[in-house]
Amino acid sequence: MVNSLPHRFADVAALEDFMSAPSPALVSDLARVEGDVMVLGVGGKMERMRQQALDKEMAMELPEALTRWQFMLQLNPRHKEAATHVEVLKAQIKLLADTHFERGVSLYRAKQRDEAMREFLLVLAYQPDNEDALDYVRNKLHPPDWVYYTTVQGDSMKVVSKKAYQDE
Repeated sequence: MVNSLPHRFADVAALEDFMSAPSPALVSDLARVEGDVMVLGVGGKMERMRQQALDKEMAMELPEALTRWQFMLQLNPRHKEAATHVEVLKAQIKLLADTHFERGVSLYRAKQRDEAMREFLLVLAYQPDNEDALDYVRNKLHPPDWVYYTTVQGDSMKVVSKKAYQDE
């Protein structure tokens, strides 16, 4: 039994997905095979993935490009071009994340909170697991909605504001 052909495909990706989907008969036949089965024929998809990775690099969407190159490397660990791009992109992403982090710290110290937040969010776009940038975003740039402060004799509103909220 052949997969029934749709009247229309939304795009090239939908057509490729349809063309690469195994028929029910093939799935049934493969289920009866003992041992491991390797299905080959990803060559066209590898080229498409390669082009997408290159396009993402050109658009400076480096984490997305890295993901595509890593996927290609998973499929073929000896893919030299993918291995080279993975190594280079990891270094570029680290450099960009470090640069944005340092800018964020400088802006935070200069009390330019909105600009600092932007820099730390860029760090997280490059390195979502960057704990230091997360700490700034979660705790330093978004302090709690309340502050505990015990007043002492002689406190004025101005003194409390300065001590508790670091207002000038």
